[in-house]
Amino acid sequence: MGFKKHHWMVFNRSGEVLEIAIKGQMGERIDFFRCNNNKDLQNIVGIIKDKYGFNFQPEIKEEDSVNFKKRVEEERAWLDKQ
Repeated sequence: MGFKKHHWMVFNRSGEVLEIAIKGQMGERIDFFRCNNNKDLQNIVGIIKDKYGFNFQPEIKEEDSVNFKKRVEEERAWLDKQ
């Protein structure tokens, strides 16, 4: 038999609560998570990554990067001046 560990907020303490609902294609709720501190959030992110393969920090290709676009524009401007 197992139990879930909760980090409850102190009574009368105001704070933000993050709720993540994972839904299927038809809109039915598959899973639900709630947390109010960073430690629980990191655990939830790990669970979602392992269980559903969803990565919260997707890799951005170099050519799609804003910095790459700025650098290309600067190089083109420099070449146009000559």
